[in-house]
Amino acid sequence: MNKFVIILACLMILVSSFFQVGCTNGNNNQQKDATALALVSTDNKYFYIDKKCRIVINNPKFEDYNSFSEGLAAVKTAGEKGKWGYINKAGKYEIYPQFDEALSFSEDLAAVNIGGKKGKWGYIDKAGDYEIYPQFDEVEDFSEGLAAINVGGENGRWGFINRTGKYVINPQFNEVGDFHEGLANVKIGQGNKGKWGYINKGGKYVIQPQFEDAGQFSEGWALVGVAGILSYQQKFGYIDKMAKLVINFQFDDAEGLAAVQVGGVEGNWGYIDRASNYVINPQFDKALGFSKGLAAVKDGGKNGKWGFIDKTGKYVINPRYDLAGDFY
Repeated sequence: MNKFVIILACLMILVSSFFQVGCTNGNNNQQKDATALALVSTDNKYFYIDKKCRIVINNPKFEDYNSFSEGLAAVKTAGEKGKWGYINKAGKYEIYPQFDEALSFSEDLAAVNIGGKKGKWGYIDKAGDYEIYPQFDEVEDFSEGLAAINVGGENGRWGFINRTGKYVINPQFNEVGDFHEGLANVKIGQGNKGKWGYINKGGKYVIQPQFEDAGQFSEGWALVGVAGILSYQQKFGYIDKMAKLVINFQFDDAEGLAAVQVGGVEGNWGYIDRASNYVINPQFDKALGFSKGLAAVKDGGKNGKWGFIDKTGKYVINPRYDLAGDFY
């Protein structure tokens, strides 16, 4: 799938204790979205914290995990025959473990797998009942009423279905992203020879395949990449829905609308606004996009730690974690 889509997994069951070390005092701006949780890791242990840096969910019995979405999170029971189910933010099962793989809920449906690597994917509702029975080799979440599905496995093709499981756009693409603002990024061609473009919900090209990389549209803009002087060097900029370049190809990499990297693979990350002005100067080793007013950033090189900053670049939760995801 598209390299711009980053899926970070999460682990959870309720524990109400305060994690004091490494946290700054909250302020009034952090009181909103009080139920938002973020995955963090330290010493190879995973748990969830709230925006006041309190441990909210922590359970060693879960072997694998997924992010909270629409009030539920997929977790896997430990052991060789462990199964996936869904819990709420109180750590209680809403859907008991029964699936071999499971994704997060999106638009009230979640993709689940029966049979493992050689099995098939379908979609369930929040009662755990099948809305679309398992029949696909690979799937993605629903977005704007459509979901990307793959038939044929690794060498198969991607298309899009609606909530009834009916094909809206037949499988024909090598890679795809989700629909955002009415358009989806799709790739034609294998490997480095393939190109990315954008289609509408009728499956028609709005922007012809021409980019080495392409992200999803957000507020009318999308991040795209073109080849540099050397084949492995790319530069990234932003286009509008008419394929007009609105921010020149000047960044070495980027995630989301604002997080950008300068200085190549070893360069630093910062944040720009829509006018391409730096709001937070490049200073971090890694950086994620903003979610619920905070962004996860990493400092300290290879063995550095993750913390969370606000939109002024000030740490709200100081760096101390080995892994950090978005607040949901």
